[in-house]
Amino acid sequence: MITKETAKKLGDCYTKLDALDRIITNFQDDLIENLRNIAECEAAKTDCLSTIGELGGEVPSAERKRQHYEAERTAHPKAAQHRWAIIHDPTPGGRQNEDGSRNFSLRFPVLLLTDYVDDPETVAISVAKALNEAFEREKALRPKVAESAA
Repeated sequence: MITKETAKKLGDCYTKLDALDRIITNFQDDLIENLRNIAECEAAKTDCLSTIGELGGEVPSAERKRQHYEAERTAHPKAAQHRWAIIHDPTPGGRQNEDGSRNFSLRFPVLLLTDYVDDPETVAISVAKALNEAFEREKALRPKVAESAA
């Protein structure tokens, strides 16, 4: 036998449960709409960046394509007074997952520039460029190596 007090508590819980279900449904609908808006904005942003590149404009550094090796300033104490380093990123820009989320890898310095170099910034940029070019060449050879090994 259910007491009046228990019946009231159950009724309150069912009422609250219904309200929470409605709130969750609204949040889900809003989330879907927001994801659509984000996708539209990302597409428009990509179009703008392409236009900037085609017209010879400078793409903002935050928007340029990430590379595996980048020349960056660092706070590492062994990087001498100029503080330049080559930073390695195993998954530049992150990896897009099937559920729409994105994973990022640990970025770390692979080369610290010292005072032995006259112009650490220029050397860092040149070394990063050479490493990225070598990486792309090696990546292009992978299918051929796999094919010849088979």
